[in-house]
Amino acid sequence: MLGGQLSRAGFFRPYGAGRFLRHRVPGLAPWAIFFPPSGRAVAIPTVVRSQVPKAGPGAPGDELRLYAKDKAKNMANTMDELMLEAPAILAELMREFVRRGDEEYRKDPKSQISACFSLAIRSCSLLSGALMVLKPQTRDSLEVLTRSFLESRDLLMTFRFGHKGTRDKIAYWLAGKVDNSWKADHKKCEEFLAKLGHADSEFAKRWSMITTLAHPTCYAAQNSVSCATLWAADPPRSEGYETMMEPKVADFLTSIATLIVIATYDFPELISLGCDLNRMPEIDQFRGDVFRVAVPILNKNHHGDLPPNSYRA
Repeated sequence: MLGGQLSRAGFFRPYGAGRFLRHRVPGLAPWAIFFPPSGRAVAIPTVVRSQVPKAGPGAPGDELRLYAKDKAKNMANTMDELMLEAPAILAELMREFVRRGDEEYRKDPKSQISACFSLAIRSCSLLSGALMVLKPQTRDSLEVLTRSFLESRDLLMTFRFGHKGTRDKIAYWLAGKVDNSWKADHKKCEEFLAKLGHADSEFAKRWSMITTLAHPTCYAAQNSVSCATLWAADPPRSEGYETMMEPKVADFLTSIATLIVIATYDFPELISLGCDLNRMPEIDQFRGDVFRVAVPILNKNHHGDLPPNSYRA
């Protein structure tokens, strides 16, 4: 079974010196990498669903009613609207990843495509979990899940390269080695994106930055103090919701959009995962809306607020 357990089958702002400082870490930049201007040839439905079809008890998106979009353009115009759609988008992705992963696992559980779908499913599952802690009091937990997501997503991209070296790495990973078999080849990913015209993708730097807030560094501990004082201090510390959460929400939405591109777009040198776009009718419109609405917010602070010596550049 894919992952070993699929049922069917086959498969604080820092506290100190009397003040608080905010640390924001965008998931990846520059954002244009994941929003190709030409898009891809796929029909975007013009009908807005009033209710997301169910996929079983507890599935993200169950009984979620979407805000009405601009009926002329079928666009989400605010991050609030995008956040209401996010569970349904994650559900579309997860259903297709599980369907295709099951197909490939039945053929060969140790194939390159099966390994890719294992990581696509993990990436999507982690984003579904991140949605549960996307609030001021649990921003520190969000950092930990974001790091895990980045590692899974970046390894997914690494595993999509159609090279013998990639297949050798996958075999080593599937053997369950506990050393660095899980680490993405950031250099290879960055070189590939540079050939596509995006020379400053900074995969390694972004991973190092989020690691600073996921490991028990002084910055991570200060971040947790910030979260805890919002509810445990007497009186609780107050802070504007937009100040605290706008960059986090934008980063979360952009993370979904990057997964859409890395898992469902076909590029030269990358193997195709063969996802059926007709089964995921909303994902490309969502990706475009994220680029238009959320990415400009992240671009306000492209490099985050961590001190330069707190991570490996």
